[in-house]
Amino acid sequence: MEGHLKVVQALLANSASAHTSDIDGETAFDWAQDEVGADHAVTQYLAVSQEWRPLMHAIAYRKPSRIVELLRSDSTDPSMVVVVRNVKYSPWTLSCNCPPMAWSSEVCPGIVKLVRRALRWSPLSHSLVLGFDMVCALFFVALGTREATEVACDA
Repeated sequence: MEGHLKVVQALLANSASAHTSDIDGETAFDWAQDEVGADHAVTQYLAVSQEWRPLMHAIAYRKPSRIVELLRSDSTDPSMVVVVRNVKYSPWTLSCNCPPMAWSSEVCPGIVKLVRRALRWSPLSHSLVLGFDMVCALFFVALGTREATEVACDA
């Protein structure tokens, strides 16, 4: 399991289910606990991320194009909060890596700006007034970029 954290994050960021089990009823979390123990980064990530929504996985894995795609969806709420083991996780806390987590990637300023922009309401940024495509276009013009992938981090 050593070095598999990025693979697990990529699968979950692209809508794989952490709840899927094998023929014996074992989930990825069960396998990780058996193979590397509860203190390993993969096990810790699977433990907390099982309750996350797709946007939270995309932010944790630092996938700006997936984040934009999810934010364009009417069913994605960037202000959501999920409590796992008495710790609150939200798109904002995951983008800022607050509190620092052993399994998290370095903070990406572009993703922090993207999440902060999604959380801030104003007539200019509100999707009901301008439409999300226009808001994204304004955001990337303000950043000096033309595409979401140009906000990519070195993660």
